[in-house]
Amino acid sequence: MEFDYDSGELGEIQAPDFTSIQTPGLSHAVKSLDSHYYNDEVARWQKYQNTPQSTKGQKTLSFLSWNLWCGKSSFEIRTNEVAKIIVEHSPDVIALHQANAAILRILQKVRFIRDHYYLSDFDGSTLSPVGVLFLVKFPFSEITLRPLVSRTGREILIAQIRLNKTDIWINGACLESRRQSSEMRLNQAQSTNMKIANQENSFLLLSANSWGEEETRKVITCYRDFTDAWIQVHPDSKDCTIDTTSNEMINREIKLKNGVPQRRHDRADFVLYKSKIWHPISARLVGTSPIETPSLTKSEGQAVEARMEVLERKEQPEVETASEKSIATDLEKLKVSNKSSNNLGPIYPSIHYGVFVEFSC
Repeated sequence: MEFDYDSGELGEIQAPDFTSIQTPGLSHAVKSLDSHYYNDEVARWQKYQNTPQSTKGQKTLSFLSWNLWCGKSSFEIRTNEVAKIIVEHSPDVIALHQANAAILRILQKVRFIRDHYYLSDFDGSTLSPVGVLFLVKFPFSEITLRPLVSRTGREILIAQIRLNKTDIWINGACLESRRQSSEMRLNQAQSTNMKIANQENSFLLLSANSWGEEETRKVITCYRDFTDAWIQVHPDSKDCTIDTTSNEMINREIKLKNGVPQRRHDRADFVLYKSKIWHPISARLVGTSPIETPSLTKSEGQAVEARMEVLERKEQPEVETASEKSIATDLEKLKVSNKSSNNLGPIYPSIHYGVFVEFSC
């Protein structure tokens, strides 16, 4: 198992801080997108121009919904761990919330992703400053991006694939995240439900960002025709996707900015479905364990975090040089080569845990 990725080739980059961005109202009108695949013959991502064919005999379908959180701390090593988890679980459909162009650039270097997935974005144009990124093993029939009323440019990504001669709808949405945005989150939930209410065989990969059980209940109630896959599999579960007791990463950043630490134990991330054909058979959280990382000097940590700016500037993947093509780092080597700038406590892939659900028909 290999990662075709070398952090050294990315130059010096630094993770941007998106917390101050304010873009009230609608971000843009409905936009039709192209799907992209990696073409080994020309060694680059290209637009998929063939007519998608119905995949036959698909008996199972797996989904991963994950809010990656664009905090600065240990950005590169966290994204590499996300890639590693994708390789290990091999989901059929992935929705990455709060993804940005830098995350996309790192994932595009992973050999497994190049070989198996079609992308909803290949140059970061829908991920500015952040957005929802689809990675799907089947070619898209169509993809659209629809705006939501938002202070931070939130949108819903809607795609269609065809399996077993049946259309399958895949929807990805990440609602407003700040605690004081409860009313806007409810409006966004109602709006997204209206946009997908008429779909059959529909899946919603949702990062609700809700605070507390009462708000979470209100948000999920907005999707009245959808079923919560997690509850179907684990009806008595008390598991959370945001848990500041076990995962303190967000509070470490807050403390560094002299803010007040949060206390959160919320199931704020979901895989919802509406189908008479597909039924959930298993569900589990991913990214729940700390990443094993070597210690490093302060200067090494600064070099790692500094590389984000270069990734953000690279709008389109260029054709790799011969030396880049020869890069082949397996998972164990990747663990050793990754460096973390955060020596204050355990590092997780995100402050959110991912939700992985398998369905059968």
